[in-house]
Amino acid sequence: MLEMERSQQYIPTRRFAVADQLRNPRRAFFRHGWAFLALPLAGCSSALLSTPGPREEKTADILPTEYLMYEHGILSRVLLIYEESLRRMGEGRDFPVDSLASASKIVRNFIEDFHQKLEEEFVFPRFRKERRFVETVNALELQHKAGRKLTDTITRLAAARDLEVPGNRLELARSVEQFVRLYRPHAAREDTVVFPALRGLVTPREFRLMGEEFEKRGEELYGYTGFYRVVDQVAGLERKFGIFNLAELLPEQAS
Repeated sequence: MLEMERSQQYIPTRRFAVADQLRNPRRAFFRHGWAFLALPLAGCSSALLSTPGPREEKTADILPTEYLMYEHGILSRVLLIYEESLRRMGEGRDFPVDSLASASKIVRNFIEDFHQKLEEEFVFPRFRKERRFVETVNALELQHKAGRKLTDTITRLAAARDLEVPGNRLELARSVEQFVRLYRPHAAREDTVVFPALRGLVTPREFRLMGEEFEKRGEELYGYTGFYRVVDQVAGLERKFGIFNLAELLPEQAS
């Protein structure tokens, strides 16, 4: 009980102001340059430029745990694509298999090779050092390894010619289902237990330096607008599956 209660004491509450972005365009990337769409001042919309109210000449940093949660948002949207693929396979319907393959590559390149490495290098060791939630972070890291194996299988099978082989469609469906079942609770546990507790395990300076290191690595790999380019890629795949328009996903009785 003590572990659970203490984990709730470090929920981030700071907010990032639009007007501050305009006053300091270099830090308009949530201080996580790759994670915010860079807009030159001359190209900003009039709505942004006319944001009312005086502001101090400073910005509010986005916490490193918030970076990780943004990345979980991408994972969650990929899981929606996986779930839609599963639904259609279960109904014996066709679906854009090439888009499923593209989604699995986003998982490999962005989630597994970048996001999870940040967790494994910076987050999990802190909990082991402080002997907090050790069983949880050990289980999460094992899930990373298991997820990579599933991604290998999904990527290999998500090719139209391979699905013509008897049994491959069933194996693909099974692997996608296992991946979804693995990562729904995985991301939820990190967002509600691990990330909120992290701030209580490090000094404010260490927390700031962690965020700066996340920024540096993200910029090296993806550039200033990398996060939103990945978001756009996922949105394009959602369109191919017909699940991008939220209004079309309402239940009939609610539409």
